[in-house]
Amino acid sequence: MHTSRRTRNINLICVCLVILAGCTRMFFKRHSIESISCNIIIFALFIAAVCIWAWQIQIRILRLEVRRNLICMAALIVFWMTLRTIKYGFTPLGHFTERYAWYLYYVPVILIPLLMFLSVLYIGTPQNRLLNRKWNLLYIPAAALVLGVLTNDLHQLAFRFPGGIIGTGNNIYTHGPVYYLCMAWMVILFLAILFVTFKRCAVLGNRNKIWIPIMMLAAGLIYVVLFIGGWETEISRALTVPELGCFYLCAWMETLICIHLFPSNDRYGDFFHASSICTGISDEKGKICYESARSISVSPEQIGQAQETDVYLHEGKLALRSHEIHGGFGYWLRDLEEVNQLNRQLEDLGDVLEEENSILDAENRMEEEKERLRQKNRLYDCIARDVSERLDRISALIDNPPDGPDEFKKIITYACVLCTYIKRRSNLLLLGDQHQQISSDELRLAILESLEYVRLYGVSAQGFCRTMGMLPKAVVLNAYEIFEEILESALLETDAILVNLKAEENLLQMRFTVSWPGGSFDPQRLQALAKEAGMNLSAQAEEDTQYITLDLPAGGQES
Repeated sequence: MHTSRRTRNINLICVCLVILAGCTRMFFKRHSIESISCNIIIFALFIAAVCIWAWQIQIRILRLEVRRNLICMAALIVFWMTLRTIKYGFTPLGHFTERYAWYLYYVPVILIPLLMFLSVLYIGTPQNRLLNRKWNLLYIPAAALVLGVLTNDLHQLAFRFPGGIIGTGNNIYTHGPVYYLCMAWMVILFLAILFVTFKRCAVLGNRNKIWIPIMMLAAGLIYVVLFIGGWETEISRALTVPELGCFYLCAWMETLICIHLFPSNDRYGDFFHASSICTGISDEKGKICYESARSISVSPEQIGQAQETDVYLHEGKLALRSHEIHGGFGYWLRDLEEVNQLNRQLEDLGDVLEEENSILDAENRMEEEKERLRQKNRLYDCIARDVSERLDRISALIDNPPDGPDEFKKIITYACVLCTYIKRRSNLLLLGDQHQQISSDELRLAILESLEYVRLYGVSAQGFCRTMGMLPKAVVLNAYEIFEEILESALLETDAILVNLKAEENLLQMRFTVSWPGGSFDPQRLQALAKEAGMNLSAQAEEDTQYITLDLPAGGQES
């Protein structure tokens, strides 16, 4: 965005005022006019230029911190010019007021470069980011230098008066270390300003405009070389070094604003007009101040009404909304035609998606049902394989029944014992498929029910069970299978069976006492089953009695 014509005209007025101040000095020098004070006229012209520049800084610069620094800089320039006017026009030569007015020069001389440096540090930074507070520590050496100059009469470390201070004037003096520190302070800050400015100017893509501050820098360097070399020029005769220095510093900061290193609001109207959205800004009376090229004419009544609700225009194709801002109203228009078209498309897509979602839900339910059936079939197949041997034995018993009633009763009750095992074993397998732990009460119920049918078979069978807590499923399943194996092995030869069961959390003890006249017990296969579940199986025989112990020690099988 280019600099506006209004800003260029204001800058031109400031330059003309400074040039007029220089021409005034040249005129007074050539014609030796004493009735009118030359310094007063030059002061008025120069202060007018600075105040105009500060006024446009106030309304142009967007960044609060930069705006504040530049206005303080302008105030210090006004203070400096005021001191010079008082010193050369109103104080007696050699009076202490003249000397202190001179000392006070160094307040703006020291603070203006610092304010410029703190301003250029904001170049390229986001709008909401503040500088590190550590940069404010630079005010400490600045204050120390100012204090050192203002107290020069006490120590004479800034300016030394060989003939003494009182009654000697201030035109014969030499420079002290405080003065050289002030000069070093200014040089360092100006170099830092140049470094930060050109570095960030290149980074921000403003290289096509970098020639503007370069030309300003070159002009300043040329003047410094001519001044140091003692070559008097028309410019130096027209404007004193402080006046020209103040003009140069303001011009330098203005170049940085013109190439938009400092964000400003120049030509916002052109920017607004080129906007691709339908919007505008009106004053409090409803007069349109800015509007985009795509905007349409709206009345003040419509703008006022649009603060509360949408105002539909052009047969409902546009919706107007507004919002109160400082000094007026901002309004914008939304093209509802595109929105309505998108809504219709979304409605069509919603119907399609709803149908697709219904199909997907049905497919998901079918897949879930299939998965449940697969799990059931897998579980039923597992149960069928596990109990297939005993099912075959039951089938064989039923297919070949004995002739006598006593033998038939024996066969039927034996088949009931097998059926009980199949029922209870299937129940435990179903529980084990759903959970890793099975209640020890399930094992107790299975054992007691099997013993009940053993008693129907004609064998004295007793079970004493004390159970609580949960056991790993492998322990419950293997323990019940071992119980059934012992029961079936001894059933045809024993006349009494006693089972003691104690089961707690991850602890199981099951002891068998079997009257087994003439029988023998081979524990090898059952020991393998017990070992698989982390249990120990041991057997002892005394005369016609077998003692079998199955233990799951505390801390054994846990899953």
